[in-house]
Amino acid sequence: MVEMKERMTMSGRMAATFVRECSLALWVVALVAIGAAPAAAQGFNSGSSGVHGAFPPTPVALNASGPTYILLNMDTGLVRYCSSYDFNLAPDTCTTQLGTAQIPGIPVGGLTTGIFEFTSFVLPDRASATLQVAVIPVGNSRNNPLTILSQGDIRLGAVTYIYAVGWPGLNPGGVGAPGAGGRGGPGGFAGGTGGIGGTTATGGAPGFGPAGGAGGILVAGSLGGQSAGTSPASVILTPVVGGSGGGGTTGIPGSGTPCAIGPAGSAGAGGGGGGGAVLLAASGEIALTSGGGVSSIYTTGGAAGQLINTTCGNLPGGLGEPGSVRLVASKISGAGTISTGRLRIEASTSTFTGGVPAGTSFTQFPARPIPTALPTLRVTSVNGVAAPANPSGSLAAPDLNFPSAITGSVTVNIGASNVPTGTQVFVRVVPTNSAFTATTATSTALAGTLDNSTATASIGIPPGVGSMTISATFQITPLFSQLKLPTVDGAVPALAEVVVGKDGASHFYLLGKEGSRVEMTPEMWKAATSTN
Repeated sequence: MVEMKERMTMSGRMAATFVRECSLALWVVALVAIGAAPAAAQGFNSGSSGVHGAFPPTPVALNASGPTYILLNMDTGLVRYCSSYDFNLAPDTCTTQLGTAQIPGIPVGGLTTGIFEFTSFVLPDRASATLQVAVIPVGNSRNNPLTILSQGDIRLGAVTYIYAVGWPGLNPGGVGAPGAGGRGGPGGFAGGTGGIGGTTATGGAPGFGPAGGAGGILVAGSLGGQSAGTSPASVILTPVVGGSGGGGTTGIPGSGTPCAIGPAGSAGAGGGGGGGAVLLAASGEIALTSGGGVSSIYTTGGAAGQLINTTCGNLPGGLGEPGSVRLVASKISGAGTISTGRLRIEASTSTFTGGVPAGTSFTQFPARPIPTALPTLRVTSVNGVAAPANPSGSLAAPDLNFPSAITGSVTVNIGASNVPTGTQVFVRVVPTNSAFTATTATSTALAGTLDNSTATASIGIPPGVGSMTISATFQITPLFSQLKLPTVDGAVPALAEVVVGKDGASHFYLLGKEGSRVEMTPEMWKAATSTN
């Protein structure tokens, strides 16, 4: 916590000198998604409790004479086996249903995390493309990425795949019926809806997400929706990131406009949805078999709808951005193609030879010993003034003093150890003077090594006493997943919390799924990092 004070001194006549003083006592909170406890043989464990059983769940109803679409409801755990499915409207139900099954262990009120913990995930080989099997995540009202953890293997047989795509934008249905934007894949974002046509024509809506494409407007050359840009994402995909949506096409007033389409005009078309975000982690092997020219995993962006037959030619909406895939396992093998925007592969052994997007990153682990120290964050300096190694956090005796008043933003230098590089740090300054508001900033990505990384943030510091906190949220890399963590609430914890209090010491807490909070003592940490 950085505490700031501005003092006024008086001598002879009324005079004011402003001395900014800060005291630093790091109240640092880092939320950590723990990957797993260790597997004895492979050195990696996905962290799956197996609570959701084997996938696909029984009864299994695969089509013997044609394709099978397995709709996985990410909220309820209901699985529908379908022989036909509407890929334009992307509904949550089949066109033709073969049967249903329920994934066990789904909490009352539904699954809120998007994380499925299976004993195994195996799709069998199929003889030809006409017998393909596709797992399609649906529902997902919270827009979680799709995370599949397996105690054993994850195997996608020949001509079987996971289809976590962005869905296409729709064509308009008339003057007042704009085409809807395509739904995003799990963790992705929807495309923008087209504008309304007629005498009160409106522009197309922009796509959703951090890099959503702009909607079309009634200016020549700008009528169509813009495709989504590139969403910010760490190279190590922690977390995995879905794609943004494309923008919708503008509505057309009618004859005499830059692009007339009859006297009544027309509504615009929808933009494509962003591709989904998928994390697969297996204690055993991830095997992606090739066959029939079908990709093993799709997180592609959605196609755009079109406003057709205008005097300017067909006007499409913007394309959805592809999503991302992260694979973590003791061994990754096969030759199936992965169609996505970003791919991260982490394994002890990889013989995978399938097609991957440009810029795919690969890490072989373990590449270093298990960390022996807790993850920590610290402020090393503010506005060029070094922070003490052991700050007191006292209002009466500030730790940092600035010789003159500060204007504008200042640079906060941050150091970290045992926090994955690529992680961004959240900085918040809260003044106690109600005349000023709190300010927040996000740092650059931590760069360096796992033992010693740094980042910077730019933030304003209002006058008066206040506090500064820094925090980081990240998933534990496979290196950390080797830790032999105790169970909390009957399972390996999904989250942990690192706090550096006023005493200057780090405190590491494991957070259970039912709200329990257990501090790791030095003795417990030593046991968790032991290689015996």
